[in-house]
Amino acid sequence: MSEWKEIKAKIIKCLQRLYHDDSELFKHNKGRGISERCLNFRFAHYLQIAFKNDYFVDCDFNSFKLNEIGQAQKIIPNPDGRPIGRYIDILIHKRDKYQINNIACFEMKKWNNREKQGIAKDINNLEYLTRSNVLGYSYGIHVTYGKCLEATKIQVFENGQIGPIQIWQDFNDE
Repeated sequence: MSEWKEIKAKIIKCLQRLYHDDSELFKHNKGRGISERCLNFRFAHYLQIAFKNDYFVDCDFNSFKLNEIGQAQKIIPNPDGRPIGRYIDILIHKRDKYQINNIACFEMKKWNNREKQGIAKDINNLEYLTRSNVLGYSYGIHVTYGKCLEATKIQVFENGQIGPIQIWQDFNDE
């Protein structure tokens, strides 16, 4: 089995578990769901279980430059070339200095967060982080949580290139 197929199979199982075991989180707040951070935490928790013997799953690893108030953040240029500190939602990596161990980075959105600026920022981050000469993440995954698993949308980035938007079924059957 190829590396991507193994990673993808784990992502699929983790999303299935999130929607099955934590289904009530999607129903809170009169159907608007619980906060994106809460969903990300639960998804990252399941990813850590899936990758427990090989990698760490972190909600950004702040391993780069300190900003003006002493917080570490990755410096990623905006599409206009202006560098800016960013926090990535979820990373799968080894906690070392070798880019070869940066496996996947995730940016996540909820179905009811359609802010175009935020989505553009996420896409820019994933394109930048998956360019092999930058930080060397093998895969970038943009997930838009749906109200149900079948409405979830996923885009995969590789070598700085964006793939097509896939709904859950397409991603699962690919």
